[in-house]
Formats: sequence, C-alpha cells, structure tokens
Amino acid sequence: MDTFQVAVRVRPQNQKELLNQSKSILQIQNGKQIVFDPATTESASGHVRQKNLGFSYDYVYNERSTNTQIFNEAVNPLLDKLFAGFNLTVFAYGATSSGKTFTIQGSQSEPGILFQSLEQLFKRLQPDQTLKMSFVEIYNEQINDLLNTKNVNLQLRDDVNAVQIVNLTQIKIESIQQTLLLINKAFQFRQTQATGENANSSRSHSILQFDLQTATNTVKFLIIDLAGSERLKRTNCEGQRMLEGCSINKSLLALGNCLSALCRNNSYVPFRNSKLTRILKETLSGQSKVLMMCNVTSSDLQYEDTLNSLTYAQRATYIKCQSKINIQSIQLNQTELNQIIQQLKEENQQLIQDLEKAKITQHLEDTTELDTILKELIESTSLLYLNQCDRKYLEFENNTENVKKIGELQELEQLALEQSKQLKDKLKQFTTEKAQLKIQIAHSKIQENKLSQLSILRGKIIEQMQNINAHQKHVITHQQEVFEQLSQIAAVALGESEVAPLIKQFKRVPKQTQAQQAKSADDLMLSQLNTQQINTTQNFTKNINIYEPKRIQTLEKWNASRVKIIPGLTRKISINKYEYENQLDELTSQLNNMSGSIRRK
Repeated sequence: MDTFQVAVRVRPQNQKELLNQSKSILQIQNGKQIVFDPATTESASGHVRQKNLGFSYDYVYNERSTNTQIFNEAVNPLLDKLFAGFNLTVFAYGATSSGKTFTIQGSQSEPGILFQSLEQLFKRLQPDQTLKMSFVEIYNEQINDLLNTKNVNLQLRDDVNAVQIVNLTQIKIESIQQTLLLINKAFQFRQTQATGENANSSRSHSILQFDLQTATNTVKFLIIDLAGSERLKRTNCEGQRMLEGCSINKSLLALGNCLSALCRNNSYVPFRNSKLTRILKETLSGQSKVLMMCNVTSSDLQYEDTLNSLTYAQRATYIKCQSKINIQSIQLNQTELNQIIQQLKEENQQLIQDLEKAKITQHLEDTTELDTILKELIESTSLLYLNQCDRKYLEFENNTENVKKIGELQELEQLALEQSKQLKDKLKQFTTEKAQLKIQIAHSKIQENKLSQLSILRGKIIEQMQNINAHQKHVITHQQEVFEQLSQIAAVALGESEVAPLIKQFKRVPKQTQAQQAKSADDLMLSQLNTQQINTTQNFTKNINIYEPKRIQTLEKWNASRVKIIPGLTRKISINKYEYENQLDELTSQLNNMSGSIRRK
C-alpha cells in the first residue's frame, strides 16, 4: 500500500448548475481513471473545448458513489494501519462548493468519513488503549482552539519530530456520544459565511486529531477539512470575505508548493510558508499514511476550478515516501536504553577511529576496507533491532492475545530489513562515488605532471636555442673580422670600384633581415638570420678567392712598392675576378721591363 493515496470524488450537479443547463465536462472510464473535457463535450456557449485530458488516481468515484462506499474502500483499510502503529491523515481538498464538507461530515441519513471512522475507532479500541481528541481551525493564518474558545491565536513550537501547538486543549474521550457532542459544539464555533457560491462556506481549515495511546506507543489520526479555493470574480466576495478568500488561497498555494517540492524529491521543502503546511509537515514528510480526497463537480460552470483541482491531485500522486511506524512501538526501560546508547556510542567511536586511521596511514587506498567497516556497522545495528523484536515476541508468547502483537513485530522486522537494504544501497553508491572521485584526482595529477614536464622541456629547448644562437653569433663575428681583412686585400688587388658593390651587398643583408624581423618577429628565426650571414660571407670569400698566405704577401708587397704615377703602366680592368693573378703577373712583367729600360738608358 502506497504511503500517499489520492481519491477523486465527482459530486452531482446542484440546483444552480441544473437551472443553468450546464454541460458535463468529466467522463469516468473506470475506478482509477477520469477524462477531463472529453472530445465529445461542448461548452455552454457551443464552442468545442476538447482538451481531452486523462488523469489517473488510486480511486475515482462518480456522482452515485456514497460516503459508505468511499469509507469502506479507501479509509477503512488505512485504519488497520493506524492500529498497527502508523500515523494516519485524511484530508479533503477542492474548490468552494465542491462537496468537501459533505464527504467529511456527511448528513443525518448518510454519515461522512469522520463519523464512520469514529465508530470504527471505538469498536476496535482495546481496554489498555486510551483515545484523546483535539480540534483546531486555521482562520486568516490564526490558530484557534475549537474545544476551548478562549484559546485563540495559538502559537506553534518546533519539537524533535513534529510541530506542536502550544496550550492546545486535549480531551480524553470514552464514548461515541461524548465525542459527537464535543465535535458538534466545535462545529458551531468554526468560521462559516455565505458567499456567491455557497450559503454555508467554510472560511477556515479545520484539523480534528485523535491520539491513540497504549503502553507501548502513541499514534495520531488527523481528519482535515480544507477551506475551498476561491475565485473572487465568481464568489463576488468583498471586504472581510475577500480577505478570508485571499488567506485561504495563500495557504493552499503554500501546500501546493510543498507537494511540488516533494514530487521533485527536493532537499528543501517550504513547510514554513504557512501555518497549515507547518502543521502538516509531519504528515507530508513520510511519517504518516495519507489519503487525499479531491472533490470536484462535472459542471462546466466550474471549468477552471475542476481542472485546477484535478491537476493539484495529480501532482500529489507523484509523491513517493516511506511511512514509518511510530518509534515508540517497542518500549524499553531506562537500563536497556542506556545499554543500547552506550553500545552505539562505542561503535560510532570505533568507526571514527578507523576512519582517522585510514586518513593518516592511507591504508584504505581503495574503498574495500571502508565498505567492510560500514557494512559491519549496518549489520550490527540491524541485528540489534531484530533481537529486540524477538525478545518482545517472547514476552508476548504466553499472552492469549498475542496474534496482533506478533503481526506488529513481523512488520517491524520487515521494516528493519528494508531499511538495511536501503542503507546498503547508499553504501554502494558512496563506494562508487568515491572511486569516481579517485579517478578524477588521478586525471588531475596526470594533467599536472604533463604540464610540469612540458614546462621543463620548454626550458631545455629555450636553453639549447640560446646556446645555438651564441655559437652562431661567435661564428658570424669571426667571419666579419675575416671579411674586413679580405675586403682590404681585395680593394688593393681589384680596386675600390669592383670590391665596393660586393661589400655594400654583404652589409645590406643583415640590415634587410633585421627590418624584416622587426616587421614580423616570428617570420625569420635568429638561426635563419645567422645562417644567411654565414653563407653570404662564405660566398663573398669564394668569389674573391683570396685565402692563401703567399698571395696575401704578394699583394701586400706590391701595394707597398707600387708607384702612384708610372709612365707606360697600363692595366686592363678585369671583368672576371678570377683572372686577377694573371693581371698581377702582367703588371710584374711590365715593371720588370720598365726597370730594364731605365737601366739601359
């Protein structure tokens, strides 16, 4: 059985709707499905809407369904859970004049859920059980005690497991007659007023609570009649009625937001946005079996309200939470509780020490050992819980009325086993997440090492390039020195007019290269520049072809002994630079001939 169940009840059309000849906009297909505005339906104005929206719920009741049928099918099975130790909540929701109060209270001829539940409570009540009752209303965000009219504007206080209403009147009830008198008297104090839609419209949310107490546990049974959501345009409310309607809609909106958050499994649920949701926090948080009775009408006069109510109820069907049996189902004395607390503290301390040891020594490089430790803790806790159940079972063994108690213990055992399974699933998820985290850390370290190695390699490359550039600079400097010497020798041998263009061309190369490098720094590397200079120097030396010491000495001697103006000295300008040796021989021969002629004269 699901923790949160939703039932939809379609009421018959009232006199106002029949007089307006309203059309039906609902089609019930079976006991669980309903179609809103089916394709064959037309509005009163003749326009075909044809939304044809399908909704599914746990129960769907048509106009002919009775309160007794609804109670037997939807409510009575939940009372079995109530006496088994589970909290129970039944609340009615719907637009104003949709039939909520009739479903809860009923009439003289057809009692509602409240009175039929009350009859079953006293029928099943055991001699060792007591029943207490409290009754409040929430009117304009103010909590009023309906069993004591002097208690108004009561405050809420957050307790360990629930929200408590401070100074709330709680009366022990011992018979149906006593209870009915108290309830009928409380109904007289509840805020009701006439509106455009309802002659006796509830202006507040009412919460009737029964506390079933035994020697071993206390469970709660809440019957809630929510005020109907209102459209001011349709109800024609003004003044105080308008303020009441706004307050009702605000609290219902807060309840809807809580249902939406629960459907999405949000970690944060806005329970504190209204007094209603604060009181229902325990109910909606999975600590209670819940039945939502959604009341609607098939009349197209309330087209939007019916659609909103069905959508609201559909949202509630998505809530999936595990209800918990009351923790007081097993009663332990103070000595036993102290022993259990001490044992759990020791196990917790041991686990903390193991985890600290794992952090320091890093013995848990993988999650296997940690997984084992956590599993042992879970198994020991489950075993302790099951042993308690077995011991309580033995205590009731000699009791003639122990059948129900055995059933409770079996349900407890099943609950504990399911909880153990859930914990193991969480542990498995934890292990997987930790392994994934280690993989991510390893990838990060690999990337970090990769970047470090690239940085080291880049430094080595830069250092090597600097060494190469320094060596090339040294070679170029040496070549320039040789070039200067060769330029001087070539100028003597060939003349300034022939050597100057070569010298000018060589000196222009590094200037052009530097200008090009300044224009685009990355287009020409330093190594390319140095290589070009070296090649140019070598080509120049090759062109003038002067590197033998003998030739250098000959040129220097000739340069030192030549006469600036020598009659009869003729020298042809050689176009071919490689014939300068023949020219040198020719000049020497002419000088010798001239010397001989002078001597003969």
